[in-house]
Amino acid sequence: MKCLLVTPSWKHEDIRSASTRAVSGVWPMPGVLAVGAALRRAGHDVRILDGHFHAPEQQQREIAAWKPDLLGVYSVTLMWHRAEELFRQAKRAHPEVFTVAGGPAPTGFMSRCLDEPALDAVVYGEGDLTAVELAERVASGTSLTGVHGCIWRDGDRVIENPPRAPITDLDDLPFPAHDLVAHYPYRPSYGQVLRLPALQIVSSRGCGNGCIFCFQTMTTRTRFRSPMNVVDEIELYMTRYGAREIKFWDEQFMLDRGRVLGICEEILRRDLKIVFWCAGRVDTVDDELLRMMRRAGCWCISYGLESGVEKNLKTLRKNASVEQGREAVLRTHQAGIESMGNYVFGIPGETYEEGLETIRFACSMNHFYVEFFPLTPFPGTELYDNVARYGRINAPQERLGMLFKAAPFVPHTMRGEQIVDLAERGYARYYARPSFVLRRIARIRRWYDVQVMFYGALSIATMAFSRLRRAGR
Repeated sequence: MKCLLVTPSWKHEDIRSASTRAVSGVWPMPGVLAVGAALRRAGHDVRILDGHFHAPEQQQREIAAWKPDLLGVYSVTLMWHRAEELFRQAKRAHPEVFTVAGGPAPTGFMSRCLDEPALDAVVYGEGDLTAVELAERVASGTSLTGVHGCIWRDGDRVIENPPRAPITDLDDLPFPAHDLVAHYPYRPSYGQVLRLPALQIVSSRGCGNGCIFCFQTMTTRTRFRSPMNVVDEIELYMTRYGAREIKFWDEQFMLDRGRVLGICEEILRRDLKIVFWCAGRVDTVDDELLRMMRRAGCWCISYGLESGVEKNLKTLRKNASVEQGREAVLRTHQAGIESMGNYVFGIPGETYEEGLETIRFACSMNHFYVEFFPLTPFPGTELYDNVARYGRINAPQERLGMLFKAAPFVPHTMRGEQIVDLAERGYARYYARPSFVLRRIARIRRWYDVQVMFYGALSIATMAFSRLRRAGR
């Protein structure tokens, strides 16, 4: 069966504020590549259209030319209104095509997605096995009854099948179908990679920490791929695509210490000349682990520090302290690894003054890179389901993204404009510090490093202009 997997058409300005657009990038979508690989292994003919490189009319022309039997659309919350329009146009032109939605938005919205008449089914949770079973049923013209992880339309009824159990043997899954997309148009965010070409790998799935804003609504238990399987994928990307860097997209790459040591040892045993970036919790680091990661090529660890105020971490249910965060970053730097810090504003109960304290805390950490986000109530999260207790949603559904230009969520203790101000103030203070600028200039080795500096300066200048314009109103 011919299966076309699509992401809705989008541009950087749809998901990023003007001040950060210059440094933002785009990666292939791991979930789409994983589902494409699973469908192809099952014998289906698969194509992928990334909406960042295809305007809506181009996508419709591709649908008309190829005439797929199944049209699958991966969507985040920000893009759901565009996914609905994609389905409507496709169904008008090709009533026979079977339409199915997957990704974070359908997993959060569930049966509400089928309020759109042009949509036939939803795959929620992990899509690899569900998509294959669904495609087999569609190909044979049989009912979707019993396809776990699927919500479907049966005449006038919407039927919600039980959830599919999380996939336990991740090693049994095929490697993502990177060959179904052209890699040359993709560009990672400036400053978040050390070497190009860079490809991403998902070496584990799930997160069981229970933060109130976490979108991991269907897979709370973390499952891991084996070290050998992970390094096989790294080596494949190096030989087939010339990859020089790997970005691990795991929620918590360092959660299983023994596995991380095994991955590092295997990289060293094979003498793979690769560097990598990963994300970790501050309570999972130790000096021996960090030293081994550094030897294997780890150059940066991203930490979700979120706030420099203890009570705000407790509100978020981070199960980690400010001091743990400071100690983890210090140890990371001592091991010769850079750090990236992620912080949020608009935490329930947070005040503007506490936001300023978070900025001061971030500046004291000397990260290689920082990002400041507005806390966002994504559908299916604790924050979204109990939003009235915490504050109010301050944006329509199509604006529910980590966009500080519009503060999608405002707690009872703050105003939306204060959240915008804190984010812009945080970026300006952090990246305009002389110590940071001098350190980055000293690291310049290639033309790419010059580009990082240029686009970073452009972002700070755009932010300053935005602040001046608002002040003059």
